[in-house]
Amino acid sequence: MYGFYNMALRVNVTQKAFDIKILPDHVTRKFLGGKGLAIHLLRQHNPAGVDPLSGGNHLLFAIGPFTGTGIRGSCRHGVFTKSPHTGGYAESYAGGGVAEAMARAGIDALMIEGASEAPVWLEVSENGVDFHPADHLWTLETSKTRDRIKDWITENRPGRPESGVVVIGPAGKEPGSFLPGANACWRSVGCAGIDAVMGSKKIKAVAFWGQRHKELAHPDLIRQFNREISRRSQDYPGMGQTGETADLGACRLQAACHKPKHPPMMPPVRLEDQAAELSEWEDRLIIFDALILCCFYRDLYQWEDLLTILKGVTGTDLDVAGLRKIATAITEEIQYFNLAEGLAPEEDHLPKPLAHTGFPLS
Repeated sequence: MYGFYNMALRVNVTQKAFDIKILPDHVTRKFLGGKGLAIHLLRQHNPAGVDPLSGGNHLLFAIGPFTGTGIRGSCRHGVFTKSPHTGGYAESYAGGGVAEAMARAGIDALMIEGASEAPVWLEVSENGVDFHPADHLWTLETSKTRDRIKDWITENRPGRPESGVVVIGPAGKEPGSFLPGANACWRSVGCAGIDAVMGSKKIKAVAFWGQRHKELAHPDLIRQFNREISRRSQDYPGMGQTGETADLGACRLQAACHKPKHPPMMPPVRLEDQAAELSEWEDRLIIFDALILCCFYRDLYQWEDLLTILKGVTGTDLDVAGLRKIATAITEEIQYFNLAEGLAPEEDHLPKPLAHTGFPLS
């Protein structure tokens, strides 16, 4: 399927071995990439009740079909696992150069299981996986580790490829750690103890590099869309003159149903009057995470924009109902995962302050 390599790289850190799992087109059509592909693979490979800090818990890195295509906001990757904090599904996303380096390595997802006896760092490329000792890096902070690994790849791999590196810091090696794992300076995947899962496998870092390029279904359509979105973003309230996000730091996102503060993106509404709109909003955010688009573009890219990009990249000709069907399938997979881990239906509710008092979305 265009936009995908249809390949997940499976790594067993205990055995220092890897193989390729072929992803059939019907899977990528049903779940897209990112969040959808990751929960599909977790449900396939994670045994229910597995200890999150054991070798049986899988740690997944995934990108979306738009990664490596030049689409604005597509330079992000996701990390997915069973959380040692909640005992349920966990996800976290970050920008930087990791996603595009994953795309150049020629994979849609990296699945890691097992645990090494001694610290290692993984080198992932078009050639597969190389396992490197990391005893000398184990107690280093993230920036020093990242720089040493990037320098090693530059010196030891022909062509001096640009790499993307995900690193855990010294705290990540502790079982109770819930601190963020970094990938590029201040960028981090900082949710739900993901770094503790990586540390429990004795993985200090994962580096990606390669020379692969994705084939697009309709390159001319993507070039035309990029020109149009560049023009539109100049007058978009959430963007600066260069098209970059302005005055919308991640700490301000707050919740999935947060409304942008800039009119006229969306008119002020109240939750109790707008259940249908909230459902539509949530579905679109789920699609964003399956495509792994930057959440700061969530008002710039409306449904019709997503459909246009999907057609240009993958060749898939969907409508809004089709995309919302995909969002529903992803949501259900996450619910099934959490139910298998013991989350009871009566626990699936909003926090009491929101459930009983509500809040304005303006």
